[in-house]
Amino acid sequence: MIKIDGKNLFIEECVHVARHGEQVGLSKSAEENLLHSRKNLELMLRKDKPIYGINTGYGIFADRKISINDTERLNRNLILSHSVGTGDSLDQEVVKTAMLIRANTLSKGYLGIRIEFIRNILKMINAGVVPVIPSQGSLGSSGDLCQLSHLALVLSKDKTDKNLESGKAIFNGKFLS
Repeated sequence: MIKIDGKNLFIEECVHVARHGEQVGLSKSAEENLLHSRKNLELMLRKDKPIYGINTGYGIFADRKISINDTERLNRNLILSHSVGTGDSLDQEVVKTAMLIRANTLSKGYLGIRIEFIRNILKMINAGVVPVIPSQGSLGSSGDLCQLSHLALVLSKDKTDKNLESGKAIFNGKFLS
């Protein structure tokens, strides 16, 4: 099993995961970093300080405070609004590699992200659940927000989502919502 830590991930390991189904998990240091970072974020939220994109709007709405009760819906709406890709789907190996790299990057523990989110990405990789991600579309300066939003559609679901909003994935050769 390959253990990611946010620092060391080699091309050979990506190939073993994406092509050969090698299992992947979080290292102990990554788990500690993630839990520490999340604890710090929760402390800041209790102080009711504005944290961009967490309890504020985005862009020109950055000065608009979002209530804690509305943050889940805000985040889901952001994913839905950025899931606007088109064109042929990326190759499954490319998607698995991107998922692994994203999980590794997030496991550095700088963002306050819940450890469960990263564990779910790794569970998907290990189980062979591969989101269908369109190859065309870019948003923002990073150029991958659209594709990452399609990944997030499969990772998250709101109780009000319609089937079209749940994202698509391939599992055991079947195309599923």
